Amino acid sequence: MKQTLKNATYAFLLIILAGTGGREALALSQSRWYTDFNQAIAESRRVNKPVLVDVYAVWCTYCRKMRRTVYPTSDITRLRRNFISVRIDGEKNIPFMRRFNISGFPHTIFMDKNGYVLDRVSGFMDKKHLSFKLRKALVKKDLEKRLQAELKKDPRGVLSNYKVGLYYYGTRMFKDARRYFIRAWNVKSATLLKYRLDALYNAAISSMELRDYVAAIKHWNAYLRVIPRDSTDYIYARFYRGLAYRKMKKKARAIADLEYAEKNLPAGQERNALRRILKELKRG
Repeated sequence: MKQTLKNATYAFLLIILAGTGGREALALSQSRWYTDFNQAIAESRRVNKPVLVDVYAVWCTYCRKMRRTVYPTSDITRLRRNFISVRIDGEKNIPFMRRFNISGFPHTIFMDKNGYVLDRVSGFMDKKHLSFKLRKALVKKDLEKRLQAELKKDPRGVLSNYKVGLYYYGTRMFKDARRYFIRAWNVKSATLLKYRLDALYNAAISSMELRDYVAAIKHWNAYLRVIPRDSTDYIYARFYRGLAYRKMKKKARAIADLEYAEKNLPAGQERNALRRILKELKRG
């Protein structure tokens, strides 16, 4: 599921400041930290480099320690030349925190150019640990290309389509994700039924993300016809279908699904939220 003029200025400075000064300007440009995530992703696509995201809080002691003692080291600085680096103040960017389910600091995310999370670490990393993670992310940076190559070899395969669907869901390209999930579901394979069912479930979830509730209900109906009624997935499918009916203002159907889910979901935040939704539906 994101500068041309500035870049030209940097290039001009490198020409003017040839020699020692030029090397200093080059080092400065390579160690740059973006502060806007969308700008960093746009730049990563332009130059085909993965993204290093340092999520911090101003009060965080270990965040400051990494910034002071880890990132400036020569090995890390050299590795960062292969990345687009961005620093996000988590307390000032709550939507980013929610999107990537971050609850503590420091939090380091390694992404490809489409924003797909290749790896992530919560907590302090020393130079050795961060170096290992950066190298690992570099190896994985062309994941999309590799998955598409596998798909080209097996265009009608369950797993090849399913893996590509998962990738695009991870980049928030939900239309693309749904297309590949549906392809995986439509392949007739008894031995890979679990992946086909997961693909159908994910196609329904992708439709929910797209707010295409007509398609979501269609996929949930197909899923509910084949999934065992005593499974947890059946309960969650009824829960999500109920939410889709609610969005379409089909009140009676929404209540039926959501009451079923409320009775059968395990205790937790979802069940509490569901009770509030049901109260609103019945009151309205």
